[in-house]
Amino acid sequence: MRVLAIYNPKGGCGKTTSVLNIGFALHSMGYRVMLVDADPLGSLSAALQISAGASGTYRLLKKQASWSDLKEVRGVAAMPSSRSLAALEVEMAGAIGRETLLKQALKEAPDYDFVLIDCPPGLGLLNINALAAADEVLVPVLAEYLDLKILSHLADTVAAVRKYLNPQLSLLGLFINRFSRRKINKETLAGLNRLFPGLVLQTMVRDSVSITESPARGLDVLAYRPNSNGAVDYLRLSREISSTFPRQ
Repeated sequence: MRVLAIYNPKGGCGKTTSVLNIGFALHSMGYRVMLVDADPLGSLSAALQISAGASGTYRLLKKQASWSDLKEVRGVAAMPSSRSLAALEVEMAGAIGRETLLKQALKEAPDYDFVLIDCPPGLGLLNINALAAADEVLVPVLAEYLDLKILSHLADTVAAVRKYLNPQLSLLGLFINRFSRRKINKETLAGLNRLFPGLVLQTMVRDSVSITESPARGLDVLAYRPNSNGAVDYLRLSREISSTFPRQ
């Protein structure tokens, strides 16, 4: 089982849409996939049209529910979220092992090829749990100046989690999201390659209205517009991600 945390501390870079579309792209390739919504806003759960009242990540981390509460959407398993998850940091203040609640829970999870964790923006207990549980971090980045500036903080966070909580954690890579051919995109891409040599994935996800529209229909972009730029790019990205993963 390969656990990927889709994380960038900056909001608005497409974490949720990436989890949604990579997850279904991997499923279309024959992999067994589970999505974990670790964001109290529950945007991934909403895109999957799972009720906000469904038992999910909060109850799982509080040991009040089990993986039997997984929902299945078009062949992909999902552990939904709700706003109650926002209370976890306060409720678990001072609790021993609070940073590894998800890691411990995943030890009891059904066997999947890929587990994708949708992380909230910022840096808090939920993100630390995701990074402590993950094998690798996948980072969606907008090719803009401010995204480039914040990535040094991300690198520091990954290094700290690796040192204190998860020695096996590695940075799978960064990929450019909502790419266009504007000059600032090209300049920032060059900057990313300087800062993270060898870690910028080849696939760039082009700016596509189909990616924006598909969640409102309860669909991933491959199901909504299979021939769109967004569908083509996410499928290509997923092939790049899976290229080193042995089929079982």
